[in-house]
Amino acid sequence: MDIKRQAVFLALQRNRGCKKAASRELGISRDTLRRLLARDGKESLPD
Repeated sequence: MDIKRQAVFLALQRNRGCKKAASRELGISRDTLRRLLARDGKESLPD
């Protein structure tokens, strides 16, 4: 797992899946977060 992808999923876990809060924590826009998730083919948290 690359560092960027790991940071995104950890932020989503810390923020209970809330993309708005996770993007704020990461300092990126919600659109950028959505693009990163779409690039990986994932819209939900890993199990």
